[in-house]
Amino acid sequence: KSHVVTTNSPDQKATQTYVGNFGASNGLGVEKAATPNHAADNEGGYYDMYMLSFDQLVTLNTIDLGWIQNDSDVSILAFDGLPSQISPAGKSWQSLLSDGWISAGNYYDVGSSPKNVNPLNITSKYWLIGAYNPLLDSITKDTRTDYFKLQAVKVTKYVHLPEPAPFVLLALGLVGLGLRRR
Repeated sequence: KSHVVTTNSPDQKATQTYVGNFGASNGLGVEKAATPNHAADNEGGYYDMYMLSFDQLVTLNTIDLGWIQNDSDVSILAFDGLPSQISPAGKSWQSLLSDGWISAGNYYDVGSSPKNVNPLNITSKYWLIGAYNPLLDSITKDTRTDYFKLQAVKVTKYVHLPEPAPFVLLALGLVGLGLRRR
């Protein structure tokens, strides 16, 4: 599932809109935007981010931008908070980083080829992927306007292996000691 989180007011608070497919091979675009070409962008201080949700924990590995114009800088956040904090709607971008969302990095000049992201292998069920947002970066690296459509992401499912129960480990240790005595 996905939807777009965007800022459309001077107070820099997020609101929600929907995505659509505007050009079969170009990727997802913002439904309520018209220029340029329904792309996610950071034009005029409005920051569009696609919110992707998965039914289990995943590690985001690569992003693939299907259409770009001008620059293609991207900000990525992963959710690691309480269920009541998931929605960014009505919150300022800066408050997200202290309200359950963590930065998975800012990526510059991504281009239209798959790009490896998330070098820390952060896992989450919820991801925000959007045009570069300097409000989420400690050092603004670029001031050009970014436009893109998200064509694909590659994720790895997180598999949690249960730890053996302590008594099983103790029993194995005792068996090992018994075998060693023989």
